[in-house]
Amino acid sequence: FRLNTKLNIQQGSKFNVYLSNNGRDRVEIEGSGLLNYSQSSLGDMRLVGNYTFSEGCVRYTPPLLSEKLFEFTDGSYISWTGDVLNPTLNIKAVDEMKASVSQEGQDSRLVNFLVSLSVTNALNNMNLEFDLSTNDDVTVQNELLSMSPAQRSSQAINMLLYNTYTGQGAAMDMS
Repeated sequence: FRLNTKLNIQQGSKFNVYLSNNGRDRVEIEGSGLLNYSQSSLGDMRLVGNYTFSEGCVRYTPPLLSEKLFEFTDGSYISWTGDVLNPTLNIKAVDEMKASVSQEGQDSRLVNFLVSLSVTNALNNMNLEFDLSTNDDVTVQNELLSMSPAQRSSQAINMLLYNTYTGQGAAMDMS
């Protein structure tokens, strides 16, 4: 037999994907979309359409590290153009972290950082990028803006893994 169906996912629909048996590590998504699914009489499956995120998060606790909570950016999406198992991803998410910043000749101060995660391209050729920014501290913000994307990515990964930021001439410890 052949199957053709449309799936209209209404705004406000929520999905949970559990990444661990106890459900602590999980993906929570709210969004909407229109998907067209078809299956030929030979069993070939196709999926066409988009699913757009309005909100949600990824909650994950890597071994030996503290819990990471990335909030999805409104407008992130997954798009299928036929291959059910190889959608195109355009997902952006942010984890807010705080660090105590110390620079030569100054008192330490608490700075809010935004660790950004961007997942783009087709699933089988996924591109993963990290970035780091702040809107809290002009000095640190200018320092980050003077770095190349690769340097900011390195700083973002250091922040996630070691809870530290090692900017140009700054010494930081998490508070």
